[in-house]
Parts: sequence; C-alpha cells; structure tokens
Amino acid sequence: FPTRRSSDLVDLHWPDSLYAQLEPRLRFENTLLALKSLILAESLRQPVVLHIEDGHWLDEESQTFLKQLVEGAEGYPLAVMVTRRPDGEMGRHSLHSVQGWGDKESTIHLESLASEETGALAAELLTGAASPELVTLLQAKAEGNPFFSEQLLRYLLEEGLLEQGAGG
Repeated sequence: FPTRRSSDLVDLHWPDSLYAQLEPRLRFENTLLALKSLILAESLRQPVVLHIEDGHWLDEESQTFLKQLVEGAEGYPLAVMVTRRPDGEMGRHSLHSVQGWGDKESTIHLESLASEETGALAAELLTGAASPELVTLLQAKAEGNPFFSEQLLRYLLEEGLLEQGAGG
C-alpha cells in the first residue's frame, strides 16, 4: 500500500499527529475516506463528473478507491465515467472489482466505423463527397477509429495531398 500520507496531498505535516502514527494500511484507508468526503462534499456544491481516461491502466489501489467512492453515494449528484479498452486489449489491469456496481453501472461499447460512416466523416470535414479510394485509405490506415480517421484526413489536407476530382 502507498506510504504517501493524505496530509501530503495538501503539503501539511504534523510529526506527532494520530495520522502519522498509523500503520501504512490505515493511512491508505484514511486517505481514501478523505478523498471520498472531499468529492462528495464538492458534489453538494455543484454536480461532479469524475472522468477517468484509460481505466485499463488503473492500479489496484485506484480501483479500490473507485469502488469505495460509489458505495453509499446514491443520493449525491456524482457520476463516475471510466473509459477503457476491452479486457485483453493493451491493458494489464481490468476493472472487475469496480464492475460490481450492479444497477449503477452502464457500459457503452464503441465499435469501429463502417466504410459508410468513415465516408460521411470525411465528407463533413471536406465539405464535399470523399472518393471511394480516400475512404478505403482511411479505413485501412485508421482501422475504423474516428479520431485517427479525422487526424489522417486533416494531415492529408494540411500537406496539400488531396485534390477535388469528379468522384470526390
């Protein structure tokens, strides 16, 4: 368990404090309780959305915190959104301990764009039809990822590598 003190989070130190005398495990648990209290208190001021990107890389302690955060938080205006890759894709950790949220959990699976959708994305960015060859290139290089498709298309535009033809 981390040995970092919660008072370290705000750079406060009292050598003889009760917290300083606790065992590392109890310090960790107290840190989690303090963070949960802070987030829930902030949610009473205004709704809180906690967005955690790349949740597939969360360590065990962070997963423990997320699970504790949502336990008993039903009446608070708090949403926790964790974006992550599916199990087995580029991740060493899964969120199985957090996935026990029951009816509080929603999963949205994002699929790759189909060729037609990539063509529509390209047409929107180009403000005109995209040629079938360009759509095929985008699909092959970006593998249906809309972010990569857009970035590749913007690169081609910025570098002057595209020209308007009869087919798009």
